[in-house]
Amino acid sequence: MSVGRRQIAQWLWVVLVVVCVGMIAAGLPAYFHQLSHPPHAVLHDLHRMGISVRAYAVYLTAIAAMADLVGLTVAGIIALRRFHETIGLVTSLFLAMLVAGSPTNSTPVAQVYPALAGPANTVAFLFLLSMVVFLMTFPDGRVVPHRLAVPFWLAVAACAGLFIATGQYAVPSQDSWVSIPLLFALLFGVGAQIYRYRCVSGPTERQQIKWVLLAASIAVLATFPFAFLSPPSIGPNGTPYDAVSVTVLLLAFVCIPISIGVAILRYRLWDVDVLINRALVYLSLTVSILAVYIGGVIGLEAVARAVTGQSSDLAIAVATLAVAALFNPWRRRLQGFIDRRFYRRKYDAARVLSAFSAHLRDELDLDQLSGDLVSVLEETVQPASVTLWLRQAVGMPA
Repeated sequence: MSVGRRQIAQWLWVVLVVVCVGMIAAGLPAYFHQLSHPPHAVLHDLHRMGISVRAYAVYLTAIAAMADLVGLTVAGIIALRRFHETIGLVTSLFLAMLVAGSPTNSTPVAQVYPALAGPANTVAFLFLLSMVVFLMTFPDGRVVPHRLAVPFWLAVAACAGLFIATGQYAVPSQDSWVSIPLLFALLFGVGAQIYRYRCVSGPTERQQIKWVLLAASIAVLATFPFAFLSPPSIGPNGTPYDAVSVTVLLLAFVCIPISIGVAILRYRLWDVDVLINRALVYLSLTVSILAVYIGGVIGLEAVARAVTGQSSDLAIAVATLAVAALFNPWRRRLQGFIDRRFYRRKYDAARVLSAFSAHLRDELDLDQLSGDLVSVLEETVQPASVTLWLRQAVGMPA
């Protein structure tokens, strides 16, 4: 990016971030106002559960403020460290838009302050547009494939121009036609990340992508119980159980700015494969053990009722003991399966090293041992070339 274009981008960044901060400053009081004036059904549930309206409103607003603070803090750190780079500007602006355009900020502002509905809807639109730009440019600030860079930026400018000219905005509940091309753009951005990971990225960039992918997966998985299992609704017009749903979702989505900060700043970029591996193992373990436990309790109680005519606590005790005995063996089997299926290269390398360690205890021929060591290095590390040098001990014949 040339100096002139970079300065224009920086000034545009300043203007948009000021808008985001203003939206957040208006959004939290608006959210608190909505929560403090719940519908009659919610008010009835609160009284029945012994929860005051003020405590309900303060708690949810505090959780939203904490999530906003985390997102803005990460955005600020990235801006301070990478302000002269395209990826720093894009990422920090995306995080600011992520906070300002969230349902706990832009939506309450549009509903409580009708005069600010236009700016609130504009921020919601810009949040989705900034997400597309982030997906297309993360983690190095360049669009890939490179031949799509000019058409992509022209499309972004055209989409923003159409929004300005028509006033259409991309809030899903409004059924705006602008949301249709933005949806395709988001899918295209995801495809660009897949292409970047498979064809363009080096080892460090792949680790960066994995960090963001892990956080996005956590956020998406956190929405499943509330979206498909029909618990109480999410938002200010739901029920007191929103305290649970909003807390879970906000904590899950807080992982996104944190992971992006780790990936962009790259300070001690830990091997995220270990986290993904453990997450796969223990998620599978939890689901399968829970299924076995519930199935065991139901099955044993059915047998007890068929034999004795009444339920028995013995079924629960037997199922608990069975799960306790099954836990470690089943965890090792799941670990081995996931290592073989998703981490085959590392699994094979570990197995080769284990076999070589066992062989090392029994091998006495130094020439044979040297050859075996070179073979193991070539198979596990796969270097371009291997040279083994053995230091001659003092006093030993050549």
